[in-house]
Amino acid sequence: QGTTIITNLSSVLKDETVWKKPNEFHPEHFLDAKGQFVKPEAFLPFSAGRRACPGEQLARMELFLFFTTLLQKF
Repeated sequence: QGTTIITNLSSVLKDETVWKKPNEFHPEHFLDAKGQFVKPEAFLPFSAGRRACPGEQLARMELFLFFTTLLQKF
């Protein structure tokens, strides 16, 4: 009782039991056998719950604006 538990989310993102090559980016980590997008449970780039990154929404808006501007140019 009264113990604070702090999780290390960077270890989850580099867990070899979840990711085939955790230190390299491979798009197939996010695709199933049919090539459809899946979000692995171990993928928490912005954390979760009360300790979630307050900049997540800003990052998502920035990505949306970046890609819509890119599409408008082509």
